[in-house]
Amino acid sequence: MRLHVLAIILGAIFFVAASARADVSFAGLPPATSVSQARTQRIEVRKRLIESAAARPLVAPPTPPKDRFDSFAETMISRLLLKKDLAAVSANLLTPSFQPWLTGTDMALFGSVCQRVGDYDFVMMSLLHMAYIDNEAGRTLLTEPARRKLRDVLLSERGVDHHIKFTFNNCPKLIKITDSENHILMTETARYLTNQLIFDETGNAAYDNSKNGFDEWFAQHMSQFLRNDFSELNSRPYQGYTMIALTTLYSYARGERVKTTARMIMDYIAAKSAVQSTGLRRRAPFRRQKEWRDSDELMMYENTMPFLAPETGNYTFIPLQDASMNYKGGTYMMFMSAIDKYEVPDSIVDLFVSPTPQFQMLHHRDVEIYAPSTNFLISAGGRFRSEFGYFTGQNDEWAVSTIVIPAHSGLKRSEMFYIDGPPDFEKKNNLCVAPGFACGENFHAPMAPTAVVNGWQFFDTPDFYLAAFEQKPYVMIEVRERDTTFAAFQTEVLKNVLTLKKGALATYRSSTGRTVSFTPESGKLGRYPIASINGHAQEQETSRWPLARGTILKSSGDGLITIDNPKTRERLVLDGRNIQAPTRSLERY
Repeated sequence: MRLHVLAIILGAIFFVAASARADVSFAGLPPATSVSQARTQRIEVRKRLIESAAARPLVAPPTPPKDRFDSFAETMISRLLLKKDLAAVSANLLTPSFQPWLTGTDMALFGSVCQRVGDYDFVMMSLLHMAYIDNEAGRTLLTEPARRKLRDVLLSERGVDHHIKFTFNNCPKLIKITDSENHILMTETARYLTNQLIFDETGNAAYDNSKNGFDEWFAQHMSQFLRNDFSELNSRPYQGYTMIALTTLYSYARGERVKTTARMIMDYIAAKSAVQSTGLRRRAPFRRQKEWRDSDELMMYENTMPFLAPETGNYTFIPLQDASMNYKGGTYMMFMSAIDKYEVPDSIVDLFVSPTPQFQMLHHRDVEIYAPSTNFLISAGGRFRSEFGYFTGQNDEWAVSTIVIPAHSGLKRSEMFYIDGPPDFEKKNNLCVAPGFACGENFHAPMAPTAVVNGWQFFDTPDFYLAAFEQKPYVMIEVRERDTTFAAFQTEVLKNVLTLKKGALATYRSSTGRTVSFTPESGKLGRYPIASINGHAQEQETSRWPLARGTILKSSGDGLITIDNPKTRERLVLDGRNIQAPTRSLERY
């Protein structure tokens, strides 16, 4: 009775009905330009995120489907970390109406004939942190009733009946759908870590993950990501939730295989994100949620990059949003990254804060090609690929525009140079990218040319020079650092005589002396339009490409991934070939 009364009183004082979003100030924390600066700033960023969340009113528990789960997580976990308002935190967990519901996808089929209310696994990610923060504090933060409810009721997934497929409550059980990878990872992370809590408390061998087969199952399940990348590649917003599951698992898992594999996958994601982005802004091909395929906003529902912001310090998007360095966006991803124990390796942080010219190709369910330089990034748009999605188009892989992202400006595609490809999304094959070079159909320039000479458009921008030769609908562009005079750049470019014609091979000699032979239109989806670079023949059938090849990432798809830093000559080796004994090591080369 006393606990119930306390909950009512505290509810009147602390609880709010909806998320109270407050800007987090990054004032005095400019984007880092060195690894040491990024590491120093990480401590302050973490402090500000936690203190900002703790200063907001405590948020009532979420209700289906996951309403308020993010603000609930931030305001509850921050108080536990600061040992503040602890009675209110426990009372909040003891709210009688706060009960678990279904994990896995929240979904309706055939209109509303078949439906299920899911997404409770999102909530359990925060509940796990509450339980383990309390554990690491010697079980002194929560009241015993709150601790019992958290472990025995709210953390509802336990045992070894793994969540892979789901059914619908009001439809035949024969209708089973394989769940998405972020839901599987979050649900199984909750199950694994809840088992640990129960085993600690009871000693029941059924919950010993080292003996009940869970360690083996989880290591096997996660090994696929080191071989094939992700099904929900670059997905907005799902990739961020996958990262939360992995860092939570790394923070608290005791099984060494599971912990090491989770860390290795996060290393791979971080390295790939460094190649994909400049200033934590990217525009990559993706799977899931087709409504984002033509969004003008680079950061719209982009939660991977905010997740990496506390770790890398290279968050150019924040001062671009607001000159006073107030982050205007949901802070949940940053917060969850900041409170976990995973740290991006220094050799990868360096790739974020000190970009160098490189060239990277990736092949998984889609194709990604990146040509980062010091002051710009050329990002290929990928190719369309159809996947069955109950006739919704939501499971397809979507190509975006091939784009040139300046290192120091721009949050919108319309502010940048891009090659859009065919108007029909299902015919887009935006793969024509080489170092300093891109080609394709339908060119957009955000500014008038500085000069037009013999059909060439020349652009002098604060970050780079750009030359475009257009014979509509086709275009070829060269992008170059401002390491020579604009006049000299024009002189070298104008030595080329080009004809851009469907199916016709053209050869371009760049202002830096690189030669590229290409066709401006690939002819079929998944074909690389570039025939040779500097006389070296290119494999044009992307289906034959390995998982990763290029300056930074290399992998044949057998579970072994190497991540090179050309500047520091460090190589991070992620060896997941032996699922029983994954290893991670740093070498010099």
